[in-house]
Amino acid sequence: MPVLLQFGAGNIGRSLCANIFSGLGFEIVFVDTDETLVNLLNEKGFFEITVKENEESLIKISPVRALSIKQKSDVELMLKSADIISTAVGAGNLQHLFPIFAEALNMRKDKVNILICENVKNSEEIFRNGLKEAGFKNFERTGLIGTAIEKMVPTVPAEIRETDPLATWGESYNILQVNASAQCRPLPSSRDIVPVGSLTEIYERKLYIANLCHTLTSILGFLNGYSLIADALSVPSVKDFVRKAAEESAHVLSEKYPGLFSDQPADAYIAQFLRRLGNKGLKDTVYRGGRDIGRKLAPGERLLGPAVLYYDAFNKPPDNLSRAVAAALYFEAPDESGRSFEKDSLLCKTVAENGVESFFRNNINLVGRDGLVSRIDFEYRKGRESFK
Repeated sequence: MPVLLQFGAGNIGRSLCANIFSGLGFEIVFVDTDETLVNLLNEKGFFEITVKENEESLIKISPVRALSIKQKSDVELMLKSADIISTAVGAGNLQHLFPIFAEALNMRKDKVNILICENVKNSEEIFRNGLKEAGFKNFERTGLIGTAIEKMVPTVPAEIRETDPLATWGESYNILQVNASAQCRPLPSSRDIVPVGSLTEIYERKLYIANLCHTLTSILGFLNGYSLIADALSVPSVKDFVRKAAEESAHVLSEKYPGLFSDQPADAYIAQFLRRLGNKGLKDTVYRGGRDIGRKLAPGERLLGPAVLYYDAFNKPPDNLSRAVAAALYFEAPDESGRSFEKDSLLCKTVAENGVESFFRNNINLVGRDGLVSRIDFEYRKGRESFK
């Protein structure tokens, strides 16, 4: 039986990567830092994914086993023999993998693909540079494959996690878009593994439309008193705002990448994602969707990224994307225990005390884009009530 070596046994590792490859007849071997998860996976030899649609269904993922990242020799043996390797550990944690990858894969004689399932732009470059610094030389036999992931995987409620730490939720959508040119050997044929010609534009479409919609709905949901994303999106004014912001983003993306929507028109792509986002079965929270709003306001990220792109392309601030950024400056949704994310509360306090222009001047470099900052400031000064 072929083996997928999956680094990261979290939401994406279990609900997407393991799901796809288990269905293709692979054994799944996880590597993780969470000893509780490792022990449970080894004890049970399987886990179940609850597919949250109108009618719930269960998918049993088996066989599975797991290694602790501390089991270095065992992990190295798996790196040398696994048929496919995948990571879903969070971009900030990749640095911890590079030394062990470099040491083991330098000794590997056959070709192997590494699927980089991290929500970060330029993942292939990050991975390549990290391996180089760790002394890796075997690049001609290693495919570093960047991916674009749109699957929504909500956090399982605490009361369910307490009884079953392996409980996994997700929507039925399982598409994994991969950089076709990065393969060093053919990936398995699957309707869920979709090769694309240019990952850069596909990634930006995902970030500037799908991720934008997810985060903006979370922001507006909080400001309108909702705790669940699907409930917020059921409000016509919220859905209309989100759709219009996504359309502005799609408009400027079409200017940058003329063939981006040749496979599916922009309005159809947006409508399809909004239908998925409105899935009440997911019970996805506005806290999860918006948390760490400062990171999502970074240059090139889902909120400010398309707004800057629009401003630079058309020499005017976008109406709805400017409002979206302004609304984000009020976001400090509480989690299920009633506590807001500390960084979000601090950001709100800083903007309230010092103003929008000061915030951007001291935290985000928007030199030469004063018109955009002024428009965001104008929308922010209307107050929280203007977003209801």
